[in-house]
Amino acid sequence: MSESSRPEVVNGIRRWVQEVFNEHRVDQVQTLKVADYVDWNPYPGQDVALHGFKNVLEEFFASFPDFRYDVDEELFEGDSVVCVGKWYGTMQNDFMGLPASGELITARRTDAVRFHGDKMTERWGVGNELRMLRFLGVARTDAEVEAADSFEDAVRLYADRVLGGFDLAALDELVDVDAVSDAAGSLVHLCVVGALDDLSVTVRETVVEGGSARVHATVGGRFARALWRTEPTGAEVAFPLTLTLEGEGARITSVSADYDLAEMARVLGAAADAPRTQETTPTGTPGDGRFVLRAFVQEVLNGRDVSAIARLVAPGATDLHQETVTMAAFLHAFPDYRFNIERVVTDGSRVSLLAAFAGTHRRPLLGHEATGTGAITRSIDVFTVEEGRLSEIIYGFDIYSLLTRLDIFPEKGRYPGTAAN
Repeated sequence: MSESSRPEVVNGIRRWVQEVFNEHRVDQVQTLKVADYVDWNPYPGQDVALHGFKNVLEEFFASFPDFRYDVDEELFEGDSVVCVGKWYGTMQNDFMGLPASGELITARRTDAVRFHGDKMTERWGVGNELRMLRFLGVARTDAEVEAADSFEDAVRLYADRVLGGFDLAALDELVDVDAVSDAAGSLVHLCVVGALDDLSVTVRETVVEGGSARVHATVGGRFARALWRTEPTGAEVAFPLTLTLEGEGARITSVSADYDLAEMARVLGAAADAPRTQETTPTGTPGDGRFVLRAFVQEVLNGRDVSAIARLVAPGATDLHQETVTMAAFLHAFPDYRFNIERVVTDGSRVSLLAAFAGTHRRPLLGHEATGTGAITRSIDVFTVEEGRLSEIIYGFDIYSLLTRLDIFPEKGRYPGTAAN
């Protein structure tokens, strides 16, 4: 660990956000970063060296002259800081070969930074920048994204395009960026998505009353990977699912997924005392943030053990729905996925997980057909851990680096000067 005091780290990151991002003082980059600074998640086409970062900033600020970054929270531990926030900007000039759109873009960002003294030495960053990806033509859709005329219309489109189709462009159009969901139900859904091949969603009934809706559906597919401590059989399975959605106008503001767990256990032949498909052996003190996150990654994300969710996730825990559906899209596209923990930063009850996500691109992602390419990217997730359970979850993927590795995003990060399709 490098030698940095907490005041140096606090002052360094706050100066960075204010002077460079919000005052657009690119000249301060060399003052606040070491000369051999490393950006582990560079923008496509960006040189990892310091001058490459400055060039990207200059182009970005020229394209988005009203750009600002609002930090919602900071987590500090030793020489490290994790910032969670949102950036805003209106594309008023050409960017990456694309003509100005005049569109306001809002996107969530999570960045992890290490310091030596009061200077930044390396950075990891992720963001669920669906609107930016749509604008750049990377987040495509099989059909034109429809703007919902009403909440009922938004619910119908969500069930058709997002829940069953992992259409992230439609997700961005239909679901508010701050929409929340029930974390436990979301995690059961992630386990199901990760376990089934040929996944399908059949809507049986939709009931809408004002700004509330209930969707009764069946999620089915071929049982291809372990689920709920049960080895896969290759058989066709189906599970009842009820979605509860709330909205304002034509935008969805919350989604809760409620699987019939008793029926799921019956279909799988799962039991609470069934042999584990993967033993949990995290180090640390049971109940502390690091221990809980290691168990969460091993048992829930990698092991798809539905029975572990109640033990590791607090009742009423929430996540951010856009980020969670994006996670589901990644798990679906990379069916042999695995998360490996790289770093954990703890600050009181808030804990950040830096992990590597690896797998083979075998299904469509963001409207692009499978490439068959093995790829790896990073995720940065932020949790609240209280009394040994997770109560708030924010997921994040480095989508740009992954799409570049899959040859979906232009290698140099530039388009030929015409609007994206």
